[in-house]
Amino acid sequence: MTRPAIRRMVGILGLTLASALPSAVMAQTRQFQNWVVGCDNAHVCTAIVFAEPSKAVAEPGIPLLQIRHHPLRDATPEIRIFDPGPAAEGTRLSKAVARLVVTPTGAEVAKGPETHVAEFEGNGGFRFSSSRARGILHALRTRSARITISIGDKQNLRVNTAGLDDALAHMDDRQELSDTPGALIRKPEGDLTDYLHPTPPDVETVEGAAFGEGFGSDIPPASLPSVPGCKPRPADDIVQGHALRGPSVLLRMDCADEAHNRLSAWYLRTGPSARASLHVWPGSADNRLPERALLANVEVLPNGGVIRATRFRATTKDCGRHERWAFTKAGTFELIERRDMPLCRTAGPAHWIVTYRADFVSPP
Repeated sequence: MTRPAIRRMVGILGLTLASALPSAVMAQTRQFQNWVVGCDNAHVCTAIVFAEPSKAVAEPGIPLLQIRHHPLRDATPEIRIFDPGPAAEGTRLSKAVARLVVTPTGAEVAKGPETHVAEFEGNGGFRFSSSRARGILHALRTRSARITISIGDKQNLRVNTAGLDDALAHMDDRQELSDTPGALIRKPEGDLTDYLHPTPPDVETVEGAAFGEGFGSDIPPASLPSVPGCKPRPADDIVQGHALRGPSVLLRMDCADEAHNRLSAWYLRTGPSARASLHVWPGSADNRLPERALLANVEVLPNGGVIRATRFRATTKDCGRHERWAFTKAGTFELIERRDMPLCRTAGPAHWIVTYRADFVSPP
């Protein structure tokens, strides 16, 4: 059996297994040496590598290099540099210059350095032009080259691209592009002029609805079911409520804080005389039911119909999982975004890897 045939068979087996596994498990990030890779439910994949910290850089925030690829036919990789530091929130970076320099070593040293300049996009990010993307990707895969990135005042930071080929191969597999011309690295042997390009899954459209502002409920905390990981606060704590549709009320009981997370347990009461039950948040906590009622660092936006939660893995608040749910016209909460980051390297949730997304329509 040829190598392409083996890959196709592995891909078919992978699809069979994927259909039997929870989507949250399939969407987790993976690490390949210095790279972190994750794909969302529409097979859009992102790979991130952080620059090596430099004592010469006084400002906080470690710049990162990002490769993002859509599974569409003839899609060009999107390559960006980000500065996740405080400067990303202001306007100073919009006037800065970001560049990537490839310096050959060894037998190729005579070629001299090759410089690529990126355009400012916002949110601390600079994107390289599509016409240069494949050339940059090839340079990043050249193990004998020295790669540095500069962004604003953070100059000539070394980027160790070890593990990139494995990261790109993983992206090809997750996007079902192996042995097609659209693959990043696992391209077919010979030329394919006529082939059936895989169709990526569609993302769900969620129409949001506003829900009620918070109010103090008369339900005693001790009457609520216990949630693993939640140590109740003193008995005089007030349970907060949010009116949903009809008689249904979403309840929140604050828990004792973790070292780096403000925890809260969530419940649903379907009527004035009904007993409150654990509220299951779709897609959270890797589908372990009891823990899916426990959220961290919650932000409630009733008029926007959205609840946000971020579970940090460290006191630095630069790694963990960020999720957003929308209240829908059907009276349920649906997951509309999840971002993951296993490495604690100064990047906040805005720069974490998207592992689930839906098209969200805000309430009128």
